[in-house]
Amino acid sequence: MTNTKHTLFLDSIGRTILGELVSTQNNVLKVKNPAMIVVQQTQTQQLQVQLIPLFFQEFVDPVTRTDGSVFEYLMSNITKIDLNLDEKIITHYDRVFNPSSII
Repeated sequence: MTNTKHTLFLDSIGRTILGELVSTQNNVLKVKNPAMIVVQQTQTQQLQVQLIPLFFQEFVDPVTRTDGSVFEYLMSNITKIDLNLDEKIITHYDRVFNPSSII
């Protein structure tokens, strides 16, 4: 697991978003590489968790692609969720955005 601080919140349209916390100031939450958490039931009645990036890095200029994307959210338009996330979801997130850093 990385030492990066992550943040979890509901955005203005009800999506559960996980991302790397960049900063919180002036009523703005800055989040690097936000991903939507999607939970679906499988045919075997188990739950499957997927992380879907809000913006795919493949669309970014290759020179700056590894920098990631930073989104800004008005604090008045989101609902912060203060939970200690399980290491498995953070590892899953890291695999989505930093596949080469996972051993």
